[in-house]
Amino acid sequence: MALKLRLWATAAGLAVGVSGAAAMEPQAGPAPAPGDDALKAYCGALANNLADAEKSAQALALSELEDKLQKRIAELTAKQAELSELVRKRDEMARRADATLVDIYGKMKPESAAAQIAAMEDGIAVALLSKLSTRTASAILNEIQAERAARLTEAMAMAGGKTPQKKS
Repeated sequence: MALKLRLWATAAGLAVGVSGAAAMEPQAGPAPAPGDDALKAYCGALANNLADAEKSAQALALSELEDKLQKRIAELTAKQAELSELVRKRDEMARRADATLVDIYGKMKPESAAAQIAAMEDGIAVALLSKLSTRTASAILNEIQAERAARLTEAMAMAGGKTPQKKS
């Protein structure tokens, strides 16, 4: 019986991370003398020692995980700041590009601008025409096929918050 208890204690000690000589020897003291009370006391002492060792191993593992988590949070915070800066730069470049594009189309001959805008997607064409001066946009729309010009004008009106009126 004592041999079984020692084997059990040794296996349990190894399972909770105890290593070396401590894993090979039960920490509750000498083997119990024959009798139920001594056996219960011995097993109780072993259980307490094993519980303490398990708590200690769990606390160590938890501490290591907290350290890893803090490092990862720091990495992600740095990456977030880096990405925010990249987005800010991209938005600034997009604003400059929009202004440049509007300036280019505003200076083009209406026939040339109309030919290029006719090949664009409606959303891009509407955004561009909305940013042009009224005189320039109307000259360009005048050069586009009537059906497409009407569709673009309707989209511009809806983008501006106006509801198109249907003819009866």
